[in-house]
Amino acid sequence: MKPKEAFPKQTYKRLFDPWIKSTESRECLTIVNIPKRDQLYRINDLIIKKFSGKNTQIILIDLKGEIVEDPKDLDILINKKIDKKFKKIALIILDADQLLDEKYSLLSYLDKLYHDRPVLSLIYFFQKNTTSDSLTKSLSSYTSLFQNIEVYSLFNYAEMKHFIDFITQYFKVYISNKLKNKILNYCGGSPWLIKEAIRYYYQTRDEINLFNHDNMKLKLKILYQELSLEEKVIIEKIIKKDFQFNPIEQEYLNYLIKTGLVNMVGREYIISIPIFNHFVKELINAKNKLNINHNDQLVINNVLIEGLFSRREKRIIKYLLKNKEKILLREEVASVIWKNDSQESYTDWSLDQIIRRLRNKFTKLGLNRNIIQTKKNQGYKFID
Repeated sequence: MKPKEAFPKQTYKRLFDPWIKSTESRECLTIVNIPKRDQLYRINDLIIKKFSGKNTQIILIDLKGEIVEDPKDLDILINKKIDKKFKKIALIILDADQLLDEKYSLLSYLDKLYHDRPVLSLIYFFQKNTTSDSLTKSLSSYTSLFQNIEVYSLFNYAEMKHFIDFITQYFKVYISNKLKNKILNYCGGSPWLIKEAIRYYYQTRDEINLFNHDNMKLKLKILYQELSLEEKVIIEKIIKKDFQFNPIEQEYLNYLIKTGLVNMVGREYIISIPIFNHFVKELINAKNKLNINHNDQLVINNVLIEGLFSRREKRIIKYLLKNKEKILLREEVASVIWKNDSQESYTDWSLDQIIRRLRNKFTKLGLNRNIIQTKKNQGYKFID
């Protein structure tokens, strides 16, 4: 049967029950990690599916869209919208991140409003993580922000499988089960990316560039830009397979796990959206360039890294760098590594081990581990 809704019923229940319970108990709720592009979608779902015909009035305040400069403007706006026939009022603050920046003065007013009006509850929609130490220190006095907190997370596989059926029906396009599974596996729990993949296929029927076209790259760029600086550090460390986190980084890591963007598999952490993982890896590779400076020293972006490599490792890197894009025979590379050493030290196994260690170090430095390519039955080639 074709789905009539974007998500299964249990998904809406999972999403909205905490919101409903907060308003019914006349408490406040802060939702974090909900992108601005999703906020109106979820509000429309909430009103239609949960509040239709109930005794609660929903009042939307879009802090970016409305002309609200100070508490007086907000007071006038709210009083205009209040309908006294309702027993309860749920004041939903869209784009609440504005409260952290240019509209900080409104926080005191909203906090006071909640305490002064016994029929009113507040629901804040934040894209930023207001639970981070850097923000809680400055926001802790505003009690309405911390009564109840929900993290808006990525969707699970079953929910996305339902969603992809809904979107293909919306675009009236047939997609094979094989391609559906590929989209699901590449885009993870992001409806935004899945919809973009389906839209592109509907317009072009091009499977080859499904995850590599301009609009998809733009969306991946936006996802990356939406992360805080601290969250970007965690994502980059995970991609480099550097799982040593200090206490502050651990806090941000735990938050990213709650959002569903990071998963733990065994003893390792992974990015749950493969195309996003690939996109960030490409950003890191483009940012980091390995070179030799005028003193014949190894540098990345002019930062000296000589001390990270052994004597033999430095020999091979410098030799490969000076012969970029050339295929170098194994024997040729070995003669450079074991220069002035006893040739008895050289074996194919020992050469392979040095190359393996180099690739692992490249990964930790944010470089593509495959900048040293193995050419079967020939040797090695260094690519930029």
